Amino acid sequence: MSLDNLKDLLSDLSYYNPSQIQGSLNNVGFAAMQQSGGEFSASTAAFDMKMKAIDTSAEASMQVGSTNLSLPPLGSLGTGLAASMIQWTSNPYSSLSSEPIDSPPLSLNILDSTGSTISVKNLTTPISFNWALNKSDPKFQTPPFYFARCDTSQLFHKSGDALSLSTTAIKTGEASWLVPCLLGLWKQLNCTDTGPYSIKTYQCPTPIFTPSCLYWSTSQSKWSTDGCITTLVNGTISCACTHLTDFTTRIDAMAEANKELFANAANVYSLSGLLQYAQWFGIFGGIAALTILLGLLSMRIDTLTTKKYVKSLCQDTTIRAVFDNAPNTAIYTFDAKSTKAGTKLEKKRVLNSSLDNSQVNTKPLSLCQRVMQQHSRVQFLFRYDPRLARVFRLLALFTIQYHSLFITALFYGFTYGASGKEGMLWYDVLALSVITSLLNFPVVSIILSSLGKIGLAEFKYKFPLLHEEYMRRSRFEKYALKYLENKEASKGTDETSVDKSTLDKAEALAVMDSGGDEESLLDLALMYLCCKPPKDEDDENSESKLLSRMSQKELLVKMITIFKAKYPPCEVYDSFWSYLPCHTVEAWLFLICSGGWLAWCLNYLLLFAASHPTSVGQEIIISYATSELTTVFITQPLIILVTYGIFKLIQRYGQSLPKFIQRFVLIRIKKGVPPLFHFSNPWSHLEASSLTSRFAYSLFVKCPAAASNTNELAYAPTKAIVHNDDHEEVCPVEELYKEIMGVKAELELRSV
Repeated sequence: MSLDNLKDLLSDLSYYNPSQIQGSLNNVGFAAMQQSGGEFSASTAAFDMKMKAIDTSAEASMQVGSTNLSLPPLGSLGTGLAASMIQWTSNPYSSLSSEPIDSPPLSLNILDSTGSTISVKNLTTPISFNWALNKSDPKFQTPPFYFARCDTSQLFHKSGDALSLSTTAIKTGEASWLVPCLLGLWKQLNCTDTGPYSIKTYQCPTPIFTPSCLYWSTSQSKWSTDGCITTLVNGTISCACTHLTDFTTRIDAMAEANKELFANAANVYSLSGLLQYAQWFGIFGGIAALTILLGLLSMRIDTLTTKKYVKSLCQDTTIRAVFDNAPNTAIYTFDAKSTKAGTKLEKKRVLNSSLDNSQVNTKPLSLCQRVMQQHSRVQFLFRYDPRLARVFRLLALFTIQYHSLFITALFYGFTYGASGKEGMLWYDVLALSVITSLLNFPVVSIILSSLGKIGLAEFKYKFPLLHEEYMRRSRFEKYALKYLENKEASKGTDETSVDKSTLDKAEALAVMDSGGDEESLLDLALMYLCCKPPKDEDDENSESKLLSRMSQKELLVKMITIFKAKYPPCEVYDSFWSYLPCHTVEAWLFLICSGGWLAWCLNYLLLFAASHPTSVGQEIIISYATSELTTVFITQPLIILVTYGIFKLIQRYGQSLPKFIQRFVLIRIKKGVPPLFHFSNPWSHLEASSLTSRFAYSLFVKCPAAASNTNELAYAPTKAIVHNDDHEEVCPVEELYKEIMGVKAELELRSV
């Protein structure tokens, strides 16, 4: 392209927004400079431009309009460099900052041998700029002088040696005026003496002019004076700066941006700040108010749903088996009448039942229900969890979301604070990803792990009887499995044994009637003391070895001991306390800490929005809102429905797949996904048979689903579809449990 064509291209670019064409101007100017022998100048209605090759071993000077530039040796930046000066006729950043500037903005860039911009910062010898002040500027003119005749209430303005009656002053009283001075400043002039021929003169104050050199800070989106020293000599301003567009590292820029953000907090949290930043107070204050309102609504819904959950527990076949062991103990801590002991007829019916979940929720599965129950953003409103109140899940969701937004805003200075011309390089992006992940992951991990622990503590507090029963069943399973294993092994060596017999009823009656608790405990203590496992063995191996040394009678004693042990007393509290969001110290600490952190994040976001141009805050809020709305209404529902469809197809057509696919897909899923009972069970690691898992299923799937007024498959995770438990047989452990329950009932009848 010829030099004339390049000049025409520069002229065409002058019609575009100055803030968007600087890079193009540098490219075109660099090409023109190479064709014109190392120096090129151009002038348009929008800018004056000078491009010059510089000797990096010596000082260099350039001039554009009234601005003179002096560059120190830049040998540390390489060779073959060029300097680009662009003097703008209008402010390129007027849309981002309303701060007035007194001289035409100057863009200075150092280009390498290919025309690319080089970041220049932290120079030992500063870059110097010089330009003359505009003498016609009002701030440099002589302040007005006024002459007042107090006795006649006349005010004159003095111009040179002449006096003229003032027409701009505002009369505020008898012999008092409000007079205009420089820069829109008004001053009060009052006559204290109104006697004959009384006169008063007034000289307006001279504006205090402190010159400063500004550069555009991309990290703060405003003009800054950092790194520049200003001097004023004989109407000429000199600036010495150690940088061009940026002079700090990204971390330094981020730290500086946040330092100024908090320095502005006093202005934001003031009456004037409330009016000036009403938009941001409304947004973030509205988020805080919405969180509180949703929390109160969640607490009210939980109170009503818990009553339905307790009623569902009392009607469940598996849970009613507990009443036989603890007929006078309340299931729910805040309702003394929550346990229905029933009559002996009901007890007999429970004992003779197969202990299965025959009362299956036959309500048809609705895909809408499934989405509401599994949706990570809205499930806290629709899904009842007996362990964790809705307010905890709400607060955790909001805290995680706004903590992530807080981290994004915190590192806004890192993203835009350094080398604005270069943008984010690949290693900057990588560093930012690592840093933000390190700050996000621990918070999310702490919140989620805390929810699990708090949920167990809250469930144990509200439903101590059910917690105790589950733990007893878990202990019973360990001894029962070993008892049945030994029984099965003995069948192979004793041909006269009865195959279907799982319990020596006579022996069980004898043991239960003898009150052999002390003997079994003593035997266990002696066995443990004599055969104590090495310290380096884990508990599981130790327990397994201990069980292997126990005889059938000892195992039977242990199982019966579990049945005969009395349940610990359960204190019942006034129903008023059930309206509280939580009842344990851990839960209250979580509410206080997470609520405080959420408040901190919203406070920071408010300060961030107030300290940046409106467009920056709006961009982040709009981007976040768009992402959330897309997740809530599109992404999450699609993921849930697609996943449901895939597992439904696997359940229906899995057996038709080729064997190698079944081996790696279908069988793998069934083995990797526990049965339906395990889902939502916080103690799934304690389960050894369906005796416990069925109980957990009633506690954490079946009854909560009924309380949530939804289908059980909609309540349980989608993967539960793969496991078909409709025709699952009762396991031997459950049969043994039922038989011992029958022995206990028979013994009680004998005593009567």
